[in-house]
Amino acid sequence: MATNWKQLKAIEAKNKKRILEICPSANDESGIYVFQRYEGEFKYAYIGQAKHLLTRLAQHLNGYQHIDLSIKRHGLYSKENPTGWQVVCANYPEDALDDTERQLIATYANRGYQLRNKTAGGQDSGKFGIDDNRPVLQYIRIEVEKNKITAYTLDGYRASRFIINCKTENPDEFVCYIKPVPFKETKSGTRQVLITHDEKSTTSVQYETEYGEIVYRFNTRGSEFPNIAQIYADAEEHDRETGINAKYLAQAMQVLAKVDEGRNHLATIEGKENATRPVLFKAINSDYENTQLILPVRLVGGGNK
Repeated sequence: MATNWKQLKAIEAKNKKRILEICPSANDESGIYVFQRYEGEFKYAYIGQAKHLLTRLAQHLNGYQHIDLSIKRHGLYSKENPTGWQVVCANYPEDALDDTERQLIATYANRGYQLRNKTAGGQDSGKFGIDDNRPVLQYIRIEVEKNKITAYTLDGYRASRFIINCKTENPDEFVCYIKPVPFKETKSGTRQVLITHDEKSTTSVQYETEYGEIVYRFNTRGSEFPNIAQIYADAEEHDRETGINAKYLAQAMQVLAKVDEGRNHLATIEGKENATRPVLFKAINSDYENTQLILPVRLVGGGNK
């Protein structure tokens, strides 16, 4: 089957025009480009390098990499599509591309972006995967109140909330943000941790080890990250509760995770308004569909009505 070069050139020209509509500064010199988009509290980015910027950007609109498929799914930015992908780029000499790309990837990661890159950048021998392409724990939000402490952890795709009810009142109330700290358990459990927060927004995390005292200090501000407490508050609005055996749920999810080979391992949850009916967990790929059914369990206190 002969390749229709005329048609391919026409597609490339059309895609270049689409790129120039949202990124007029794009040219075919060497440089670095960034795809970025925003959806509610979340922000996403993909950083790349190219010897010919405009040509490479146009190729993303017709490719099959993870970022290419995401661009097809979400589209490019416009007034009618505010959550679409935006593009920015800058020219750099070819011998500076590897280092610049790596620096930008690290910068965007530190700013809380969910990166769509599968490596830490560069095309040289220094190229390596981003922690096996797993999302990185970005920060911990700690809310200290008189009678409880609430901790939120957030990586690129998941969040967790842990609430501790205090037996004695805390002398201070504050909200702070820290980077993950490598607490290690001993045979007698984790040693006591002291967290303090001053008027300059400096948070100190202090704990004892068998080798002495360790103190971490952070000047991280909440404005740098999504408001995870509000995201939880919005997500908790619901009109029903369904109790499910967690062991059966875990087994079902392990099976479904093998169905969709994409990075997101997509599955859907289908249920009836009547919470006593079964709950379906479904995953589909091009070859087959797998649906897991789990019967609800009785909730103590009047759930599953």
